[in-house]
Amino acid sequence: MLHKLQTTSLIVALLFAATAWPSATARGADEPAAAPTVPTLSDPPDDAAQANAAKLIHDLFGTQIDVAKTNIAKDELAKKLLQQGIDSKADPAGQFVLYKMARDLAVGVGDPAVALQSIDETARAFRIDTYPMRQETLAALAKTAINPIQSRALADAAWTALDDALAADNFDVAKLLATQGLAAAKRGKDVDMLRQWTARAKDIEELESAFDDVRAALTTIEQKPLDPAANSAVGHYRIFVKGDWDTGLPMIALGKDSPLQALAIVEMLPPAEPEGQLKLADAWWDLADSSADAAEKDRLQGRALYWYGQSLPNLTGLPKAKVEKRLQDVTGKVFARVQAAVRGNKLQYTSTVGPNRGVGFIDKPDEGALLVGFEIGFGGGNEGQYVRSIRPLFLGARGEIQGSTHGGGRGDVLTVRAREGFAIGGLTLKAPNRIEGLSVTFMQIQGIGLNTRNAYTSDWYGGHGGTNIRLGGSGAPLVGIAGKADNTLQELALMQTR
Repeated sequence: MLHKLQTTSLIVALLFAATAWPSATARGADEPAAAPTVPTLSDPPDDAAQANAAKLIHDLFGTQIDVAKTNIAKDELAKKLLQQGIDSKADPAGQFVLYKMARDLAVGVGDPAVALQSIDETARAFRIDTYPMRQETLAALAKTAINPIQSRALADAAWTALDDALAADNFDVAKLLATQGLAAAKRGKDVDMLRQWTARAKDIEELESAFDDVRAALTTIEQKPLDPAANSAVGHYRIFVKGDWDTGLPMIALGKDSPLQALAIVEMLPPAEPEGQLKLADAWWDLADSSADAAEKDRLQGRALYWYGQSLPNLTGLPKAKVEKRLQDVTGKVFARVQAAVRGNKLQYTSTVGPNRGVGFIDKPDEGALLVGFEIGFGGGNEGQYVRSIRPLFLGARGEIQGSTHGGGRGDVLTVRAREGFAIGGLTLKAPNRIEGLSVTFMQIQGIGLNTRNAYTSDWYGGHGGTNIRLGGSGAPLVGIAGKADNTLQELALMQTR
């Protein structure tokens, strides 16, 4: 054991690296961070360059702008300007103004997909703060997006913006977004989405109450960055309330002496060999057993499950058997719920994403199993990358079960699978004309369901056309998929227990 002063010096050095890592919401609540990749971005063009670009765009598209009088015509023009912007990489000023014009037109006709994609494309090319732009756009869309399809897209966009607001502990903006999202979900007439927004609004109240308890500690840290009591308080909030281990653990390590602090110090330089990983997992598990707080216990067990998963592939004999049994015990209750729901046909579908074409399919194991992964086949070319096929992977009481491949040929295949103790809780997709791309949200298996607060999200896979649409996410176990496919994946929905 290092001397206390040496330990503190080590932690301080590591703290700067730890706080520079990506946030846990973008990766894994219980997963050590990886080094970030920084895209090459341009500065926005100055006012003169934008004015020149706007004049040229009006010269090229002036007739189309003049004749676009109906909402349908304006929406088509917005899509055309957006695509022209995507194709104008060699002309930064023109690209920037095209995205702005597309966004303004789309907002005016209540098209969240085009408006928000314009912002996403701008952020991919230029060094700008999209946060206020996104808030302004969502507020305007709340007045113009009125039909059910537009309203559901707006609710999904508000959900994504809400994640960003909560990550920054901006509860004023979060509550405003929750109000907008709830209203949009009602207009969208989506029962599942409405249920999720209602639960999310309550969750915001609980998070804000917990944040109020550490405001004074945050003020202390601004004045005394190494204050043990303040670091312990804020570290507890970030880990046990928000699930943000990346910034929470270094603060716990700088905090007061405790069993939790001792493990946080180990995590600053985590073990790479299986024996050390197993020892660390056991220590987290033992700490969870000693906790009387149910929510804290879940978080600590989640951390243990991560390290068990890391060590398992390299274990043999009795240590391997012990870890496998511990993982099975965690998932046993949820399997009983899933099997009963499948036998009793107590299942329901999420909304369906994608165009209404292709041959329909339903894929779920008859014995009842959790959806834990996908094999995703990709296509591409001049039209950009898209999802050609998908094959679900399930975890049943007797082990892994592979579903069928849906779509035309698998092309380049990527396997995305939950780590130990987690299952798929939801998807985020883009599907303007087909399934362009997706990301997967994994949630910790807890009791008879999934823990929505202990979750992590995969990278984005596939193309970026269209706005984000969410499926699932309520914490109900997912037991199958359904959709339509021909030579590519056209539609997708999730099947969940009631």
